[in-house]
Amino acid sequence: MFSNVFKSLKSRLLVTLIGVGLLPLLILLSYSLFLSQKKMTHQIVQEEYERSHVIVRLIESDLYALEREVAFLAKLDVMDDILVEDLDQRIVRLLQQKVYDTNASMNYYLYSTKEKLIAHAPRNSDHALDLDLKIFETKPYVIKNGKLYMATKVSASFDRSRDIGTLVLEYDLRNLERYLVKSEHVHSYLLHVSSDETVGHKVQAPLTLSEEKHSDIDANYVSVYEKMSGVLEGWYLVYRVDKGVALGTLYDYVWFILMAAMSMIIAVLVLSHYFSKMIVAPIARFTEVIQEISSRQNYARRVSFDAYEEVEQLSTAFNTMLETTECALHALSLENQERLKRLTQLIEIFNSISTTETVNVCTTLAIQEISNILVTTELSFSQEENSTQEGVYKDLYVMDFEQEKRIFFGRLYFGNHQFTHAYEQDLFDAMTNMMILQVERILLKERTHTMSEAKSSFISSMSHELRTPLNAIMSATQYMLVYETLSEDQVDTVANIASSAEYLLEMINNILDVAKIEAGKMEVSLEPCRLRSLITSSCTMLELLAQEKGLAFSLQFDVAEVLQVETDARYFQQILVNLLSNAIKFTEAGYIKVALYQEADQVVVSIKDSGVGISPSDLKNLFQAFVQVDNLMQKKHKGSGLGLSLSRKIGKEIGANVVLESKGLGEGTEAKIYITVLSDSSQIS
Repeated sequence: MFSNVFKSLKSRLLVTLIGVGLLPLLILLSYSLFLSQKKMTHQIVQEEYERSHVIVRLIESDLYALEREVAFLAKLDVMDDILVEDLDQRIVRLLQQKVYDTNASMNYYLYSTKEKLIAHAPRNSDHALDLDLKIFETKPYVIKNGKLYMATKVSASFDRSRDIGTLVLEYDLRNLERYLVKSEHVHSYLLHVSSDETVGHKVQAPLTLSEEKHSDIDANYVSVYEKMSGVLEGWYLVYRVDKGVALGTLYDYVWFILMAAMSMIIAVLVLSHYFSKMIVAPIARFTEVIQEISSRQNYARRVSFDAYEEVEQLSTAFNTMLETTECALHALSLENQERLKRLTQLIEIFNSISTTETVNVCTTLAIQEISNILVTTELSFSQEENSTQEGVYKDLYVMDFEQEKRIFFGRLYFGNHQFTHAYEQDLFDAMTNMMILQVERILLKERTHTMSEAKSSFISSMSHELRTPLNAIMSATQYMLVYETLSEDQVDTVANIASSAEYLLEMINNILDVAKIEAGKMEVSLEPCRLRSLITSSCTMLELLAQEKGLAFSLQFDVAEVLQVETDARYFQQILVNLLSNAIKFTEAGYIKVALYQEADQVVVSIKDSGVGISPSDLKNLFQAFVQVDNLMQKKHKGSGLGLSLSRKIGKEIGANVVLESKGLGEGTEAKIYITVLSDSSQIS
């Protein structure tokens, strides 16, 4: 935004005039608003500190005097009347006189050692002392419900070691309000931190009391507080001054400066607008002409102004630039036409070369097209690296994918042809690069096709050669287990041989299935079938294995019996059996839950177990061939790592999607098979 403003000469002139006129005023305003406010606030804080300190000393002196007065009364001889419980009013008159002399809201209570009330003053004080005198055994004074209670033991005048009673002073803390300030803008009050008791008018504004003495300045108040000691231990004196009143004079001065600044801004704007308009007017007219030339692309027009000398010089230079631009545009137009022609030719050559299927056809076509573009008959190609043919040449190299390095492919001879422009050299290099890339693509395709055929032939041959002896081994072991008399160790050994042979046969079959899928030779027969019967038969086969491990096996159908999907039943059952076997294999205790339900136009087969689970980092890799998760269960149950990968690949062929979900290790696993429902059989039970 500011960059656009300063691009205008008029705006720059306006900003300059405003800056020169208002900079001193802004400096004065900043000083008044920040530095002066800081100094005045500091002065106010110091004055409040002094006032609060004086008040604290006065209150502490007053309470200390009361404490000494109570101690003095307890030592008078007249207190001996407690022993005879003489109520001739000597003690009462004494206490009443003390209350009258103090001229404060307070009461005296005199108790015997048996905690019997002997006297109290003033006499019209009819309320009983709501305190247990035992509380004064640990501390000489207590504050409760806004009252300060001071107590001291009364001893006999003839034997100061003998306690004859207790003198208690009940002092209303509101008496201390005479030391506090309460006005419209200045407040001071006493505050107890833990009980939130207050003496005086408390200002309802947040204030944190955490130090012995501190100041706080917020948007509304300038506050100081000081912690009290002695009788009022735990209390704070808070002194708060309305910030607006304290800084009122400063704010009035700042307001005056602001009004003056606004007046000066208006004056500067008016004057700068007038002068800038007068100075910039010729330039504005010149700009309109330039915009007209640019919009109409009329570079033959010339400009002329009778204005300031600088503007006339600018118009002359601009006319010269128009002449140069017109010539340059004409040359550029011719060059663009030539480049467009070359680009079109290059695209046509690329389309022709990219459709070739053999190296010889590709090379012949490329040489022919290059000769046509360069308009030369001297161009020739030779695949002999040590050729004796004379002339300028360029060696071409292609990638040998077996050795993983570039090898010599051929040599392109130019004869005496010379490139007249640099773009001709670039065009030639681009065409030769296209030829080399197409040759490499053809060679790679031929090599890939050869390797694919060799792999398929090898897998087919090896699977046949391996399955024949494995079937013989399995037959022999079955015969030995059934018909031969073997010892227990021999039975275990033969059974282990049979199990290993079955495992190898299963792995070979899986590898063969993967090879068929990758080669596109997997024969799939898609036809309508009912999932419930397929799932029931598969679960019946494997339920016994789950029961042998002590697992709870459940089957739940939430779809109609007639619901049908279009798939290959044999391969779908292979996927289902594979997922069920994995669930039983990797679950030591708990349950196996199989469920069938429908989501929108798809039916979902869910196989959920309480087994070892899978970490999120391993989930994304499990569907890769020959990948296994490294955990204790995996070490116990060896596998090839092809099961899940093969299930997902077969699923894609028969229209099903296999998904695996787990919340983490120890949280179990849920395998889901998604398959689309036939529209005429989607019925929810």
